[in-house]
Amino acid sequence: MAGGAAPGASKNAALLYFIKAFVGPGCLSLPLAFQNAGLELGLVTLLTLAVGVTLNLRTLVLCKRYYNTNDAPPTPGGRVHKTTTYADVAERALGKYGRMLVEVLVHIVQLGVCAVYFDFFGENMRALLPRKEREHIGVRLLALCIFPVYGSLALLKSVKGLAKFAALANALIFLAIGIVLFSAAAAMRQDASTSRQYAVAKPATLPLFFGTVVYSFEGVCNMLPVENALRHADDVWPILYGGMSVVVACYATVGAFCYAAWPDVQSGSITAEIASHDHASSLEAAGPVVANVCTVVAVIFTFPIQLFPSMELLEASFFFRERKRRRRHLVSTEDGVELRRPSYVKKHSDVHSADDVGNPMHAADDECAGDDELDEVKTSSPVVKRPSVTPLLETPDTSTPETPTSTNPLTKDEAKSDPEFDNLVDVELAKRREPANTEVGEPVSPRAVPEATAKRKVMTWPRVFFRLGVVLGTFLAAVAVPDLGALIALLGALTGSILSLIAPALINRKCPREKGGWECVADGMTILIGVIGGTLGTY
Repeated sequence: MAGGAAPGASKNAALLYFIKAFVGPGCLSLPLAFQNAGLELGLVTLLTLAVGVTLNLRTLVLCKRYYNTNDAPPTPGGRVHKTTTYADVAERALGKYGRMLVEVLVHIVQLGVCAVYFDFFGENMRALLPRKEREHIGVRLLALCIFPVYGSLALLKSVKGLAKFAALANALIFLAIGIVLFSAAAAMRQDASTSRQYAVAKPATLPLFFGTVVYSFEGVCNMLPVENALRHADDVWPILYGGMSVVVACYATVGAFCYAAWPDVQSGSITAEIASHDHASSLEAAGPVVANVCTVVAVIFTFPIQLFPSMELLEASFFFRERKRRRRHLVSTEDGVELRRPSYVKKHSDVHSADDVGNPMHAADDECAGDDELDEVKTSSPVVKRPSVTPLLETPDTSTPETPTSTNPLTKDEAKSDPEFDNLVDVELAKRREPANTEVGEPVSPRAVPEATAKRKVMTWPRVFFRLGVVLGTFLAAVAVPDLGALIALLGALTGSILSLIAPALINRKCPREKGGWECVADGMTILIGVIGGTLGTY
């Protein structure tokens, strides 16, 4: 989910956003997850993971508040950064590598979801084809057909114009879930006399269930933005506990209820599964077909919403990175006023010798010979003569010439107000097309880089190819794992286990806030579950 709750959002608006962040197309893969775990073992594992994720969300909020109360030390530039995001909390607790890990995993999740959307489209479109055509047309071919559409959406300059379509996509997902639940109830009522052979527990394939469920908890990164946007900070607790209760109830209902209705589910999208079934009448088939179409349209509209957060950050790294500003000084030379770096000023500001001991150039100003005698100074060591370079107003004690050729020193205030001196400075800056500083003695910045917002309005060819390359990468990932259920389980085990379970527990261990004794046990269990589940699910 891109974006966040509006600043000063009410509790109801924030709760709605929180639920939407967790309930998306991934929820439609839960029936297959229960098919991999069994009904009872799946419910127990789902509730266990939900409790662990809820405690970790609570941990992130408390750690973020602690770090905001105890401000971070200012950066070398003097700025103090507030802790507002998951990555900020990770940096304060785990260091810069913790921040890098969280940001990389978030990128993988965002782009991985885009890869899942290729398979979602392929699975659901294939289910709408006649049975004979399904044997000849695979998911990979249908994913290739949607590539031009996804590529075109990736070239949009902004997703602000898609806000209404994003709201429509959310409504279509909830409509599809409602139709699926209604169809499941009808199937169970119709076959009430038939004994259903669903498994109670399947420990061998439980890691697949783990990966799919953790993938569905992708909304963990939205917890802190929701808390930041609230009018009243204390409203976060009813939103957290109430919202997670609704989310877990939705997961359990869709997963367990649909698995009980269709124990032989094989597709990673339950809408594609029920649309491919044979139906007694066209009216009976209308509901599953509508749910399938809703899922397809929602996935198409949601693709750029998922892609753009990572796309903009990647573009900022490759195309809009500001040059590192190097400090430079205004100096007076024999040829006029010039801009020089500190290393140049230090190197050329006096006469250096092979042996500085006894060198009059390194004596105090009042002990040095006169200006006319300096050139004739001889020492026991060979002297290398350097051009005279005098920093202008570097320190209050530094003598500055009235003009580059004058020997009458000016005070700092006189130098600022001297018209001839100002003209020389302006001429030198104009040669380099550099803005003049308000103070003559300030370091002059390099040429200003155009604002990032202005540059982003221009879609250059390198940016076009870069964006299409990112979309192509997600497509190739989907082609490499054309099984939708396996791709979702892999993505969840690889990234979700760290973001949802392991990283928050580690942050809580490193954060010096006051903690209860039970939190140590909870963090240890959460880390253990995340490591074991993530390892087995990835393997």
